[in-house]
Amino acid sequence: MSDSMQKQEWSFNTDAWADEQKLPGFGKLLKSWLQVHQKFCNSCRPENSWEDEFKEWSQVGFLSNAGVLIGGIALEEWEAPKTSNSGDGRNDLFLRLPTQNQTQDYFIEAKRGCIDLPKSENDWAKELSKVMGDAIKGAKELDKKLLLPHKGKAVAVSFLILKFDGEDTANLDERTSTLLHYIRVKQGEQLGLNALASIFFSAEDFQKNRLERKEKDTNDKNNEFVGMIFMAKQVDLT
Repeated sequence: MSDSMQKQEWSFNTDAWADEQKLPGFGKLLKSWLQVHQKFCNSCRPENSWEDEFKEWSQVGFLSNAGVLIGGIALEEWEAPKTSNSGDGRNDLFLRLPTQNQTQDYFIEAKRGCIDLPKSENDWAKELSKVMGDAIKGAKELDKKLLLPHKGKAVAVSFLILKFDGEDTANLDERTSTLLHYIRVKQGEQLGLNALASIFFSAEDFQKNRLERKEKDTNDKNNEFVGMIFMAKQVDLT
């Protein structure tokens, strides 16, 4: 039996919200997404699903898994027409999600960034704006003809890894709560978000995870990453 199976599972702080009018099916998708991350972290401990080397494509893969697990269809990195690159391009993720009465197609363009929790709100705002702005730019490059056959929707998605490199984690829970409140209240409306989800360690479990990682690799640089935040916005194509 592996060490991960012998130890008590991690307890994560999780939250998910979706505007089902704008993004039908995203409520179930995000609940599944949280479960996918929880399963990975508990099955592969001490490694987590937000390792630094798990870049954009890896995070798209987790979202793809979440969609399939709720009965959807997923296709990653497929050739799709775009308004740039002479019409040639690739779409990060196609999802067909089950909804209350039918299905909904989504063409998702995603970007990954990193939020340094000890930094200021101004620093947070710059990273949020940059990563979401790049995702929106990518979504706007999709050819509108993609959406027409099944009334599909273009969606910009951001995966934000949460970093905390300090040894003293006494204020970690307060910083993560402050960031989430900041996104919901101050940035959510400005960015026009239609979905928001988060998963991260409590300060206590983050310390335990760090100890496990140190036992395995004393030079492990991934012990600075606490969790991640998901943001999504529907993008209208002209």
